[in-house]
Amino acid sequence: MGQPGLELVGQQWENRMNETAALTKDEANLEYIDVSSNLRHWNILRFAKLTIFIAAMCALMNITFGGRITQPFTSILKVAGLLVAISFLIQQERTMSWRYRFIERAAELEEILGFQQYRNRPQGYRMTGRVAMRLFFFTIILFWIVSNFLHY
Repeated sequence: MGQPGLELVGQQWENRMNETAALTKDEANLEYIDVSSNLRHWNILRFAKLTIFIAAMCALMNITFGGRITQPFTSILKVAGLLVAISFLIQQERTMSWRYRFIERAAELEEILGFQQYRNRPQGYRMTGRVAMRLFFFTIILFWIVSNFLHY
């Protein structure tokens, strides 16, 4: 039968979807404003985290490869760089999941409101922002993996 409570979660989701059709235009408009605000929040958070990530990577690379520390510490810093990069990749993926969920909800609300900002947005092709960010993070992760096998 599955885990207890999953049926309840599924039922709550189904009820929420049925409620969308029952929303008045005023209620939908208020939720649309909130969803748009959430989208702005997640986009700003995404790039704020990216700034922190780049600063952390620059600091780790400078310390690790600057030639001022000895071997045991360089190995530790290389592993730390790898772990930090993986951590930020996971955070980036989670942020994008929330962002896409809010875009879906905004599109649902637009059907009620007659808007088309999110429903008709340009679709990504092979190289979307999410794919570009994954390539960026995977390149940094690969750098740290390779650097662990090279001895400077």
